[in-house]
Amino acid sequence: MARFQSLVALLCFALLIATSQSTPQSNGTGFCQWCEDFVGAFDQEIKSGAGTVEQQVTRACDAVLPQSLQQYCISTVDGYINTIVKDLEQELAPQAICKKISLC
Repeated sequence: MARFQSLVALLCFALLIATSQSTPQSNGTGFCQWCEDFVGAFDQEIKSGAGTVEQQVTRACDAVLPQSLQQYCISTVDGYINTIVKDLEQELAPQAICKKISLC
């Protein structure tokens, strides 16, 4: 059931990304650019060391998407956060991380 809810959240997020004019497009997919932007912003948040992981995710989502999409960002990232953190610790580039989690 949790996987289904995650899939529904992901699909809703994809729809909102596709219709949002303020979300940059790259490589034919808004998801890819969004993911790369999020991972870069999240990496900066981790390096700043300020706050909890949840607060860092919230600030990174806020940095790359309009406020109206922030909850969708947080919901989408929730399923990938452990992988993203681990890969950032290994100093993988945002592009590699996003490919690894199948958003690029």
